[in-house]
Amino acid sequence: MRVLVVGAGALGSVFGCLLRDKGHEVGLLEPSSRLDDVRELGLTVTGLFGEHHCDGFELYALPDDVPAGRYDLILVTVKSFHTAEAAAQIAPKVGENALVISLQNGLGNYEAICDAVGEHRALAGRVIFGARLIDRAHAEVTVYAEPVMIGADKSDRPPFSSIARLAMAFSDAGIPTQATTKITRFLWSKMLYNCSLNPLSALLNVPYGQLLESELTRNLMRRIVEEMFAVARAKGVEMLWDGPEDYIELLFGRLIPDTAAHFASMAQDLQSGRQTEIEALNGAIVRLGEDAGVECPTNAALSELVRAAEQLRRP
Repeated sequence: MRVLVVGAGALGSVFGCLLRDKGHEVGLLEPSSRLDDVRELGLTVTGLFGEHHCDGFELYALPDDVPAGRYDLILVTVKSFHTAEAAAQIAPKVGENALVISLQNGLGNYEAICDAVGEHRALAGRVIFGARLIDRAHAEVTVYAEPVMIGADKSDRPPFSSIARLAMAFSDAGIPTQATTKITRFLWSKMLYNCSLNPLSALLNVPYGQLLESELTRNLMRRIVEEMFAVARAKGVEMLWDGPEDYIELLFGRLIPDTAAHFASMAQDLQSGRQTEIEALNGAIVRLGEDAGVECPTNAALSELVRAAEQLRRP
């Protein structure tokens, strides 16, 4: 299989390295000087998925450098606020039978990819393991909660058999993955996790586990989840749980303990003065709530606080 990774940050490096280690041809599209280190040193991945080191990547600094029709699979791992631009830039390079998968946080990424390459070539993915860059050519898998889920909400576009083969290829490379025809349910499950944890971890500068230690932060997380379920019901979104209490029990009882040492990438973004993904997370929930007539005061307040922190820490 020939795979192009669009955005070779921590997550993209993990997928790229493990697929390359399994013998797939892998290209990395990354418009930064990181490619010089990868060209010289290859990529190293350590942590929960084992130790891997690979070289022989096809490296591209610009979308125009990517040969048209070369890749069977394109993995989009850029930040959500870059999705529309990245999808539009890569669309002319996507072959008719290729598939493009969003492996990103937030809502709206899959729709942006559909707009660029067509629904018949677009997939969405729910990723709930965490990774960080140790240095420019070394990524570490730090936490793992559940398998990656990939798919769409229809069984024939793209064909489910193709999605199942991709899930098997990812799993064979060491990234546990399952295929689904109900991907929206899993995207919302990741939204529940990210919206509950990321802004609080970022604003308070604490790992996920510490959020369980205070009744104040537990109550904030409860209200975030309750608002999100209210929005989902109003918008007709099918969830994996009957109500917010079921998800809160899972979040407090297993998901946070399993990822207790992890800091949200949003915290790293704020500390570095970079733009965060708040608009695709809690901000998206607020906008959906406004459209459905559902008030989301907790999500709105956290969104405003993160925006303020972005402005105050911007270079």
